[in-house]
Amino acid sequence: AQQAIADIVLAPNPFTPNGDGINEEIGIDFALYRVQTERPLTIGIYALSGRRVRRIESMATGGEQRFIWDGKNAEGQVVAPGLYLCQIEVAADTESFSGQTQVRVIAVAY
Repeated sequence: AQQAIADIVLAPNPFTPNGDGINEEIGIDFALYRVQTERPLTIGIYALSGRRVRRIESMATGGEQRFIWDGKNAEGQVVAPGLYLCQIEVAADTESFSGQTQVRVIAVAY
């Protein structure tokens, strides 16, 4: 079965939001399938402890998607170096459709 969220590319990974102008942001690119009408889309960035450090919300329809994370938490401070989980979640048009949530690892380094 084709998943609702597919073709996920996180780049550059690891990225280095340290202010030197190189690899300051990570692009979160993916494709949405089976999303014919605008649906809520949420990207959550979590520490490995499970604590959410950033939430990006949008409305999206099917096709190519691109989001940027600048390595900052909800308070606008750069997160500590380490591994983070990027959870992409969409409400697909078909309830029984698989793959409405995908999780990938992001590495932050300085």
